[in-house]
Parts: sequence; structure tokens; C-alpha cells
Amino acid sequence: MNSKYQDFIFQAYTAFNRQDIKALLAFISDGVSWPDDDDDHRLHGKDAVRAYWLKKWETTRPYDKPVAISALSEEVSVVRIEQLVYDLDGAVISEGIFEHTFEIKDRLIVRMDLTKL
Repeated sequence: MNSKYQDFIFQAYTAFNRQDIKALLAFISDGVSWPDDDDDHRLHGKDAVRAYWLKKWETTRPYDKPVAISALSEEVSVVRIEQLVYDLDGAVISEGIFEHTFEIKDRLIVRMDLTKL
């Protein structure tokens, strides 16, 4: 794992996995561009990301485990994750391996992209 943002990124995943929206939003820029994997379009800004995750967390409990991280450039890191998504009763409803690509400027995520592997 060789990204200068490794600790920063792992802290963001920790906030996400705890469903701590306030902590998660502290890692992203006000004008962030974020994927909406439900509708195949982009979310723009913290308010849109907040609304998206609060709605998702009403019915699911996703857990993303980072397993590899690499730097594509000074500002871009790719994280391979193993994802489990649970229903509210704790049953696994989906699982997969993904790559999350983060563009980070001034220690804030300005863009995130998602690729299913």
C-alpha cells in the first residue's frame, strides 16, 4: 500500500462503516462529485451525498473492507475493497469486489469513482 493518503482514506472508510455521516462528510469537499450506483449518475455536493447515504442506511448496512491501495498520481488513489451489504436483520444481501478511485485535493475528497470488478 503506497498512497500518501492511506491513513486519511482508511479513516474515511472507518467513518463510513460506522455509518457516522458527520465524520464521513468531514473527509469530502463541499463540491464533491460522487457516484450514485443506483441510478448510474453523479451526486454533487455534500448535501446530496448526505441524503443518499442516510436513505441507503435506512434499509441496508454496507461494510467496505479496504484490501489494497495504490497511488495513480499525487492526487489520485485507487482502493480495492471487499464489500458486504447486510439487511437490517444482519443477513448478507450482496457482496462484491470494487475499486474506488479517489481524487483528493487539500486533504478533501473532491471526486470518487466506482468500478465493480
